[in-house]
Amino acid sequence: MGLGLLVVGAALGFGELIAGLTRATSPVVTVGDTLVDNSPPFLMEWAISLFGMADKAVLITGVLVVLVLAGALLGVVSLRRPAVGYAGLLLFTVAGLAAVALRRADDPGAASAVVVGGAAGAVTLWLLLRSARPALETGGGKGEPRAPAEADGGAPPAPGPDRGPGRRGFVLTATAAAAVLAFGLSACGDMDGASEESPEMGDAEETMESTDEGMETAGENFGPGCADVPEDGDGSFEGMAQDPVATAASNNPLLSTLVSAVEEADLVDTLNSAEDITVFAPANDAFEAIPQEDLDALMADQEQLTEVLTYHVVEGRHSPEDLAEGTFTSLQGEDVTTSGSGEEFTVNDESQVVCGNVQTANATVYIVDTVLMPS
Repeated sequence: MGLGLLVVGAALGFGELIAGLTRATSPVVTVGDTLVDNSPPFLMEWAISLFGMADKAVLITGVLVVLVLAGALLGVVSLRRPAVGYAGLLLFTVAGLAAVALRRADDPGAASAVVVGGAAGAVTLWLLLRSARPALETGGGKGEPRAPAEADGGAPPAPGPDRGPGRRGFVLTATAAAAVLAFGLSACGDMDGASEESPEMGDAEETMESTDEGMETAGENFGPGCADVPEDGDGSFEGMAQDPVATAASNNPLLSTLVSAVEEADLVDTLNSAEDITVFAPANDAFEAIPQEDLDALMADQEQLTEVLTYHVVEGRHSPEDLAEGTFTSLQGEDVTTSGSGEEFTVNDESQVVCGNVQTANATVYIVDTVLMPS
């Protein structure tokens, strides 16, 4: 079992190391995101209702647990049937590449991380089996082959020192695999914190990232409310850009009440599966401005709640320039008007944009300070 855990550790370690060095998405996160995208709507809503903003962290933990358990099982089998171990590694690698193709097709570093991780696991398995073979051949367990005794006419068992290199090789390989796991899992975090550790490099790295990511970056966000958005993690601007809009909103603490409303209206899958939309997302303060009795009544009336929420969504991903003098038809059917310039925009002449041009995987979001009400 320990052999399998070390193989999984080496595969994950090298995969995370490559992802960190190339600033690609973690292979484990990619698989988790793919599972989220392809999960039935009822399962997604159940997970969000049960775990809240921690639903993604729970999923990633679950993926790791499955990998560890599968690795432990493959390790036991590989001692007798090495081909099964290699086949299992190949299967996991193919599954990882499929997840990259579905979720991160534009991120070549993610595919490289999966391939390198799979290759590292295979090499580690070969080294561990090779190092463990001398112990197996001398009768290390019930039913295993053993060296013939001198009394049986065979050669005497090899002296202890001759068998030492096999054991030492096993220990050294195991130690190296564990070290790679620890280093690899910390690589992404180290890369993220590089700007803090090296102030001279920080500004240059931020500039390069902003240029590479193009127009839809955190640098394009504006408004006083943007200061309250988390600086890192799934709820940050960069984190939200990786997920569809309902999932992204669930990771942002400014939008927790809106997320609850979306769940009550059963619109999570509708919003996540929509292509190229713009959402005027009321912040928590916007809902707090509604009398509690009226807000409770709205939340309890799914039909009316759906009317209100879909009124905040329009087709197309609209830039700030589009909002200067804009009229858009909402998914609810009525028009939404916008006006303004620079970093000051108004929706329906009453709601102010407090944080604009927030990007998600399928939407552009403008966080507003008032809940819009259709006529």
